[in-house]
Amino acid sequence: MSAEHLNEFLEKSPLTGLQKAELKAAPDKTRYYGEVKTLHDINKAIDSYNEFHITFSKNTIFIIEPIKAKFAAVDEMLKEAIIERQVPHKFDKGVILHSEGRALLKALERDVQGRLWSSQDSNDERQ
Repeated sequence: MSAEHLNEFLEKSPLTGLQKAELKAAPDKTRYYGEVKTLHDINKAIDSYNEFHITFSKNTIFIIEPIKAKFAAVDEMLKEAIIERQVPHKFDKGVILHSEGRALLKALERDVQGRLWSSQDSNDERQ
């Protein structure tokens, strides 16, 4: 990649000014970028997880037990996958999150929609 292309690419990247300078000086720019970008992605995942966890924790009192247990399981899977991702070359929890987590999210979606629709049906009957 030419210096001009690299500068244009770096303008749009999430790297800090210091990281951009380090990347330009790095002998293996691709490797350096991959490592730094992975750290940025992990930090973004941590921020998203923390936001989910706080929202879940604040609202857990309003969630019925079977659904709350599923949300808690998703919460735990996310936490474990993020922690594991910080350890290089270990992805067991990420694989579990990818397979079991997706199925659990589908079940949660059905449960929540079922509760919403049954609530709507109850309101219709009262009117």
